[in-house]
Amino acid sequence: MDESLLECDLDWFGVAPDGSLAHFTTAGVGPVPVEFSGSVANYEFVFDYFASLQPMSDIELIEENLEEFDNEEQRQRYLASFIAMSRKGLLSYDFKENAYILVARPIVPMKYDLLPENIKNTLPLI
Repeated sequence: MDESLLECDLDWFGVAPDGSLAHFTTAGVGPVPVEFSGSVANYEFVFDYFASLQPMSDIELIEENLEEFDNEEQRQRYLASFIAMSRKGLLSYDFKENAYILVARPIVPMKYDLLPENIKNTLPLI
């Protein structure tokens, strides 16, 4: 990936040591693992996989990690992608103040063991 693409608000995915699956959005400044920053093909492959999944879970918003919004419409617009990814069973993070913060979590998390092997082999450990 070139610098101009990395400066966009990218979504990327990873797996935690406990097997939790996570979605991250960079806000145009957050770090992206080399597995994705070094390969547009890997990025697109994994992004397309998770984008194609159907919702499978209710979610919990992490209210203490949310900023103040001017109105409900602004709040819903901000939360839409985090809710959508978390409903697919992923922890969903935003990049704020030099760190990724949890915005939404699924009630029923997706299991790493159920992923296709080609996705497992592409996901970075976080």
